[in-house]
Amino acid sequence: MVMNNLDKALMEFWGGFGVPAFANYAFLHDDVGRRTRPKFPYITYELKRPSFGKSTMMSASVWDRQEASPGFRGRTNEILKRIEQAVPEGGVTLKFDGGSVWISRSNNFIEYPKKPDPDDAYIVRAVVGVEIRGFLV
Repeated sequence: MVMNNLDKALMEFWGGFGVPAFANYAFLHDDVGRRTRPKFPYITYELKRPSFGKSTMMSASVWDRQEASPGFRGRTNEILKRIEQAVPEGGVTLKFDGGSVWISRSNNFIEYPKKPDPDDAYIVRAVVGVEIRGFLV
């Protein structure tokens, strides 16, 4: 998949919270093509391209593995605080070469799925839901 300027801006945005971020299509694979996990914590996000003036829903997941106890969310909550600051109640405009995108909180801004990894009770996942609307300059 060829990245356009919006894709690059979203990658920079999600990668700006102190942990690596990966678009779902670019998730890491090993030498024989098997999907592998990067070192915790990290963020994965859907790569969506809204049409001009249209909005679409997008989600990102903050992943971590907590050694303290199953379900403990220490580092995950720190990352979520940074995301909450970056996406205030009224939203934020992300400018890039050729346009901009407005990012706002969805109704279910942060959710914690139960048992994000059925094989490992120490893995924590927080899903961040945002609405994005694209514009051209």
